Amino acid sequence: MVMSRESGLSLLGFLFALLVIGFCLTVLFRLGPLYLDNYTVAQSFAALGDDDVRSLSDQGIRQKLYKQFVINNVDDIDLKMVEIERSAEKILVSLDYERRVPLLGNVDAVVRFHNVYDSSRD
Repeated sequence: MVMSRESGLSLLGFLFALLVIGFCLTVLFRLGPLYLDNYTVAQSFAALGDDDVRSLSDQGIRQKLYKQFVINNVDDIDLKMVEIERSAEKILVSLDYERRVPLLGNVDAVVRFHNVYDSSRD
């Protein structure tokens, strides 16, 4: 008669797995909205291609982006940070920004984003 020993997840193993899952969910819930906002910013930059950007002034481009941000509830972006470079063959609109969110205690996460619209690609 051979007795087999039952094996499974111990209480300590279960608590460790719960800790890891909790940490992953915390990171997801803290960083997820930042990436969703950046996705909206990227879509707003892509929407610049729907109009003739060459006919718009710098203020007109910022105004178009502002309207897209208001519609999509993106309110953490300062439109003064939008850089617009004009040349004879293209218009380059770029936005570099970073967001800082607290994770746990005094530990913060910093996420950097870079968005570019190039009129020569249309």
